[in-house]
Amino acid sequence: MNLDEEICRVCRCEGTEDSPLFHPCKCTGSIRYVHQECLVEWLAHSKKKHCELCKSQFRFTKIYSDTMPQSIPFFVLCKKVVVTMKRKLLFISRVLLALFCWTILLPLILQYVWSLNLKLGDAYTFASASGTAIHGQRTPGYFESISSITSIPRLNMLIASTAQGQVLTFAVTFVLITAFLVREWVLQNAVHVVDELQGQQFNNLDENNQAAAQNMREVQEARQRLAVVMDHLRERQLQRNEELQRNGRIEELDRARRRFALLENNIRDAANSMVNVPARNTDDDLMDNDQFPRVNPFAPQRPLDGIDNMGYNRIQPIPGSGPHSHASSTNLNESDNINNLNQPAADSSTNSPTSSDSENEDNHAPESPERVGEAREEPQVIGNIRDIENRAVRNAVMEAQNEVVADEDVNAAARAAQIAHADDADDFDGIFEFLGLRGPILGFLQNCFVIAFVVSMFLTVVVGVPYVTGRIFVEWTIFFVQRPTVVLAFCWVILRTVSDWTLGGLFNLSKLLFKLPGVSTFGNSVGVSSLFSMSYDQVFQICTAFFQDKVYPSLSDGNGILAQRISMLQNQFIETFSLFPVFRVSHMFAKLLKDFVQNYSTRPVDRIFTLMVGYSLFSSLGISYLNRKQFLFKDPQIRNVELAFREGLRQCGSIVKFSIIFSIELVTFPIFCGILLNLCLIGTFQNMTLETLFYVMSDHPFPGTFFAWFIGITFMFEFAVFISMIRKIVRPGVLFFLRDPNDPQFHPIREILEKPMLLQLKKIGFSAILYFSFILGCVGSVIHILKMTGMVFPLKFTTKPVVFEAPIDLLALQVLIHVSIKLFKPMDLTRFLWRSLISILCRGLRLSSYVMGKRYRDEEGYYPGKKLSILGRLFSKPQVVDGESDSDDQKSKEKDMKDQLIFDGCFLRCPSKDVVPVRPGAMLIPITEDGYQLPEKKEKVEESSEYTTAYAPPYFYKRLIALLFFCWLVSIITTVSLVFFPLSLGRVLYKTIFPAAFEHDLYTYIIGFCSLVFPIYSIYFLTSHTDSIKRFSQNARIENVKRGLISYVKLGTLYFFAIIVLPILTGAVWELYVFIPFRSLFNKGSLTVDALQSWIIGLFVVRILYCIASSNEDRALTRALREVRRDVNGGPHIHELMTAYILPFTGGLMLAVTFPSLLTYLTYPFLSSVLPMFSKTDFYRMMHPMFLGFAVLAVICRRLAELSSKWSQGIRDDLYMVGSRLHNYDEHDPSREVVSEE
Repeated sequence: MNLDEEICRVCRCEGTEDSPLFHPCKCTGSIRYVHQECLVEWLAHSKKKHCELCKSQFRFTKIYSDTMPQSIPFFVLCKKVVVTMKRKLLFISRVLLALFCWTILLPLILQYVWSLNLKLGDAYTFASASGTAIHGQRTPGYFESISSITSIPRLNMLIASTAQGQVLTFAVTFVLITAFLVREWVLQNAVHVVDELQGQQFNNLDENNQAAAQNMREVQEARQRLAVVMDHLRERQLQRNEELQRNGRIEELDRARRRFALLENNIRDAANSMVNVPARNTDDDLMDNDQFPRVNPFAPQRPLDGIDNMGYNRIQPIPGSGPHSHASSTNLNESDNINNLNQPAADSSTNSPTSSDSENEDNHAPESPERVGEAREEPQVIGNIRDIENRAVRNAVMEAQNEVVADEDVNAAARAAQIAHADDADDFDGIFEFLGLRGPILGFLQNCFVIAFVVSMFLTVVVGVPYVTGRIFVEWTIFFVQRPTVVLAFCWVILRTVSDWTLGGLFNLSKLLFKLPGVSTFGNSVGVSSLFSMSYDQVFQICTAFFQDKVYPSLSDGNGILAQRISMLQNQFIETFSLFPVFRVSHMFAKLLKDFVQNYSTRPVDRIFTLMVGYSLFSSLGISYLNRKQFLFKDPQIRNVELAFREGLRQCGSIVKFSIIFSIELVTFPIFCGILLNLCLIGTFQNMTLETLFYVMSDHPFPGTFFAWFIGITFMFEFAVFISMIRKIVRPGVLFFLRDPNDPQFHPIREILEKPMLLQLKKIGFSAILYFSFILGCVGSVIHILKMTGMVFPLKFTTKPVVFEAPIDLLALQVLIHVSIKLFKPMDLTRFLWRSLISILCRGLRLSSYVMGKRYRDEEGYYPGKKLSILGRLFSKPQVVDGESDSDDQKSKEKDMKDQLIFDGCFLRCPSKDVVPVRPGAMLIPITEDGYQLPEKKEKVEESSEYTTAYAPPYFYKRLIALLFFCWLVSIITTVSLVFFPLSLGRVLYKTIFPAAFEHDLYTYIIGFCSLVFPIYSIYFLTSHTDSIKRFSQNARIENVKRGLISYVKLGTLYFFAIIVLPILTGAVWELYVFIPFRSLFNKGSLTVDALQSWIIGLFVVRILYCIASSNEDRALTRALREVRRDVNGGPHIHELMTAYILPFTGGLMLAVTFPSLLTYLTYPFLSSVLPMFSKTDFYRMMHPMFLGFAVLAVICRRLAELSSKWSQGIRDDLYMVGSRLHNYDEHDPSREVVSEE
């Protein structure tokens, strides 16, 4: 194709007299020209008014009818008003219906289903069975505040139910979305379960033949789809040929015919190449030649029209699997038949190499059974036949498409962007139709009721059934626990029945025996004949009366004494062990459990516990069913359903397992950490005792639990940051027993799914021991030491204003924190201190090689007669092993010292990375310096890049424990010092500065901290910058001083406006327009304005406006602010910022403050005569909001006038516009024409 030929960028056709070509934008080349009809169609499709590439605005001139009047007739205008109002009312009615369905009807249905499920569960309680159930439904406590809005009880109940239903709807939606995301997340990261037959080769040839037959059937289906595609392309080609013949474009017709013939041949070749599958058998009847006949390139065929329009854009080959496999990426958007294929395209930038003939022969060669078995394990060979089909279609289109236009890449980018915008518009249409704003009303109502039914079933299955089951189980369990006599009575009834059968039978048998002559004489002599003269019931009653009269009183006295002794021992046990915090915590939880069992009813906590019990029961049933190795049914079809059910249960089990571990680590674990921290903080504040914590957790469970969770998760985050800092300080591999979260090979989800539940719980238990030890050892010990001083706790704190009514203290605290972080850099300072501390302690304990990775010669032994102590080693110069010496004398000296050094200890083979898999007993192996394992020295340890060699002194593990102890001791002393000294000094200074104010320890600590730290930092700054100060004083000149003074004056002016002027004016506007009118409604007397508070409010508002204005880098205001800091030596450039922004803004604020007051002053005589009931103060107070109201009304009127003008113009366009004309880019500006010609 000739690149200089003028063709349309959309339809790829030339211009005609009826349809000329335009160049409406700055684009050049073959995409410069376009038909007006094509451009209008694409603009309507993409919802754009400018070019996607050069961003030029397209210009159209509207053409109206000659009969158009100068003004729209009144009747026509009224008709249009009625039609517009009707359309707006219908839309508003539809919006109201959608709002009613989504915000009222659906929440009420869900609330009813929720209440019904809870009532069904509560019906099985013993309280309801005994007639003491709660009558009616009480409004939940969280909705009691809105249940008394009106004086109509039913309306109040409806409002409360609607609010509860809305919260329930939001919760259900959140749970469903979260469950879906968790499922997708788990399935994407899960490792597929290994099948029992996996890893074994398929030696059965019958199975291989079946696989090959299935493969050929899929190939046949794919080739049939290609036939459908080819029929569609032929139809499009015929339509295009007819159009070209009518226009008389013979050359383009012949060129299109040849191109289409080549395309058909390529498609046929691609379809025939699909038989390259791992099987020898190829059925020739799968694809008849009449479906894909060989096409003569010179036959009178019609060219393929609209390959571009079909969406085949930017064809690029990708690697294929066969000899003709060159895949390409295509976009199938507008062709319905091609869309039915549902085949996504794959983009790639690499070309597949052309296969040789020998490779073709290999592809069709017969394979051994072993190779066939391996092929069945590879899904890329026979897995997805649609990939073969995709490659065939894209392969066939590739060459013809590349011949259409040389610069198709740029054209495709524009069309791809337009199609993407169109797809977004379609997505929004679907969303609007789902919400009920578009589409049929009946469909929307049907969607609402279907959603209500589905969600109701979801609530019934997920909440109702587990709740009813858990309620029955818990109620019966508590019933038997609280009433053990029922169990005893039941056992007594069984024993009585058995005894009546056995003892009664024996008694009757003995009674018969005693009627014999010899036996009766013996009975009379013994005196038991009268006993057998009675019945068994009479004898049993006599024995019972004897037990009650003689035996039971003595037993009761003994039981009373025993119970008294047990009670005394219990009290002594509680008093003795109450000194231990663990016992106090256990006792607190025991009391909570007792209170829970005694008050078990329909509280939220009780219902949550009941639901968890129900889920536990169903989980146990599901686990036992999955552990069952046999099917429940013998029918093969039912077994298929059972297999699908088991697979669904396995997926649910994986999701539940992930959810349980996730909730334990991020919910339960932080809660217990927070509770333990709260227990450590007992006594730090006034009225903070164990009883207070127990009261908060029992009477306010949700706020108390959230507070404990927040404290715990904050502590866990800080602990993780601390571990990360220590990991950066020490040698890699020291913390191998702690998993590095930054490890790229660490997949927590996959690890949760792969490893058994017990192992996961063990890891969580180890983390719990680590965290709890850290909390008790670091936090609890510090607080206990501070308590021992008796000078720090309890801390005094209040939420009421202490010194200032205005929040100036918060403003000062914000500035102080910002300045402190900028000056001291606490993270860098903390890292430096810990690195120094660990290095010093390792140097003294001879652990530098293992912990820090620095090997010193004098740590690996001692010199005769010169054995250094810990302090001596700290102050001695270390001798680096393999270090560079300055001279030969130094080298010889070190050699002599090495010869004199007596080596003790050993070397360790230890991990060199933190990501080494932990193997018990094989992480720290004693070896020699040459790598032989101790103590035998026979076997040399295998070298690995994951392990290194480090020196270990004698008593290695004890030295590690000493290192941890000294680190803990130093950190404790430092923390106590950082709390005790600033707080003590601050309390003294606070009482001196504010003697009458309430003592607030936050203020006192800040004052003491600043009083200690800032003088120390000033001394450090002066000593470290002494040379810079001297050099500046020596080089000081008049010009430099003058330039510096000018810079400071400019900065002072800028800061004066930013800190003083603008905040004062902004606060005044806020007071005059908001606070004073609002307070005047409730207070008709005098009002007091706090100037300091107004200034602070203005300062915050100015700060917020500054953040909003500087958020966008492309704004002119942001560039002006950047100009202020651009040239430091030449002084700040504040001219543009002052003249363009600060001074106009200041003038506007001054006008807003003074103009209403001046207007009131001028019009007061007239206003007082018209409205005598208002005083002069009322006029001054209300004039500012009235002025604001008039300004807003003026803006609204202007906006309405613009909308009215656009509406009338739209009416004129609908009635009288006959068309539009596209303008070229260079028509309206001659200079652009010259530029385009160049």
